[in-house]
Amino acid sequence: MPEKLDETMPDRIAFFLIAGVYTSPDFMEALGGELVRRARQAGIAGIHSRLLFPYGDWGRSLLGQLREVRRDLNLSMRKRARSVGGQFVLRETAEYRDGWRIVLIGHSAGGLAAVHALELLKSRKPLADCRVVQIGSPKCRIPDGLRSSVGYLYAAGPQGGIRDPVCRLGTWGGWERGRFRGPVWNRRLYRPGRVVPLQLIGGHADYFRDHRPYLNGAGVTNLDVTVDAFWPLILP
Repeated sequence: MPEKLDETMPDRIAFFLIAGVYTSPDFMEALGGELVRRARQAGIAGIHSRLLFPYGDWGRSLLGQLREVRRDLNLSMRKRARSVGGQFVLRETAEYRDGWRIVLIGHSAGGLAAVHALELLKSRKPLADCRVVQIGSPKCRIPDGLRSSVGYLYAAGPQGGIRDPVCRLGTWGGWERGRFRGPVWNRRLYRPGRVVPLQLIGGHADYFRDHRPYLNGAGVTNLDVTVDAFWPLILP
């Protein structure tokens, strides 16, 4: 059974914004600012926000980053302790495991690193209070006990279909026992606990835009649409 999340308001919260490959150093700054603003408004006493580049930023070879992401994406659930991105995030969050709510928000391949880090954090003591939000990320299998801690957001078309091509990569599928025959493939067997389509202006690179022309018909920016969708997962 999936674990039940602690819905009490934390005293301290640490946001780790996890970038994908070949990303600008300031790509997620607007998101970080908005999260800090909302946490203060909610009355959180201790707030930390940091941007992480588990595969490097745009100053590192793109080919090298893609090799590491492909390797991490192909890891089985039994071998995720070998994850390049997961181990990087694990190291960066070490001082926040006791007494903090850790929120890992990964864009693109950063969402892959976030899930792997969640698994590693949950295998260590003290047990971390950790939530993960994947945004425009490749699909990766989520173990049953962690599914309720993970939210997945993707840019959708008018009919709800996936518009972000990165979200077509990977799988949540797995084999399970059928009712009257042998194993059957269930493409949603290991999906996250919450999967939310977003109606945005633009595509993969535009989830965190906070200015014109990235406003919908109600005048709401992409950034607010995105944060509104996952905020209930990270704070009651």
